[in-house]
Amino acid sequence: MTTPEPAATPKAPSQGPRRFRFNLPLTLIALVMLGLLLSLGTWQTSRYFEKSDRLVWYQKQHHERPPLTDLKGLPADRQARLEDVHMRRVELTGTLEMDKAQLLTSRYVLGKLGYNILAPLQVDGYAHPRIIVNVGWVPVEEIRAWLDKLKSQRVTVRGRIQAGDNEVEFEPVGEVEGLATWRRINTVGLARKIDGLDPDLMILAGEEAVGRKVSLDQLPIDGYPQIERQPPAKNVEYAFTWYGLAGTLVAVYFAFSFRR
Repeated sequence: MTTPEPAATPKAPSQGPRRFRFNLPLTLIALVMLGLLLSLGTWQTSRYFEKSDRLVWYQKQHHERPPLTDLKGLPADRQARLEDVHMRRVELTGTLEMDKAQLLTSRYVLGKLGYNILAPLQVDGYAHPRIIVNVGWVPVEEIRAWLDKLKSQRVTVRGRIQAGDNEVEFEPVGEVEGLATWRRINTVGLARKIDGLDPDLMILAGEEAVGRKVSLDQLPIDGYPQIERQPPAKNVEYAFTWYGLAGTLVAVYFAFSFRR
């Protein structure tokens, strides 16, 4: 008897090389997403250059231009005036009107609760007879004493002039010691409460506060933040993130489109 030969194992069909298979819905979705990611990356890149240029301009305004000793002869146009004086140092002589003082949001210094005093400074030869000054921080229990001490004094305010923060509420958020309290220095809102006040500009009294020792024996505690010197690194990180996602999207699209 002849033994039958075992059946041959069928061969797997050859899969062949990978080829690009065009898929219209997938392509349209990928193009829309790619355009969105690239536009976000480009936007963050442009923001980086805008902020870098602005920092250079701030430093030039503050460090290179001489301090303003009066506000006479400033451009009549509002925008031109703001660009001329924003972030410049000032040495203005005038009368602080402490009877019109307001307060700026509570904060703790060396464990004590206090407020910054905002008071209008009378200036001569300016389009507005008054400009608001952030005099400095004092403990809450000494507010009245410092208002009386500084009342109607003619002083020379040294500090930095800049545009007010007018993107938040235009009304006080409360009262402390009978004085209106603001969350930010909203010059438009303050101008509604104080006649003749400049609705655009404010002065931060003192010198640059970074690195300066703070003592409760030297009140009010004044000063202002130093101008940043480093370019905005976060915008670079965001740009790389969006461009990286765009590259990943392209890779995933081709991985799905090349099939055997």
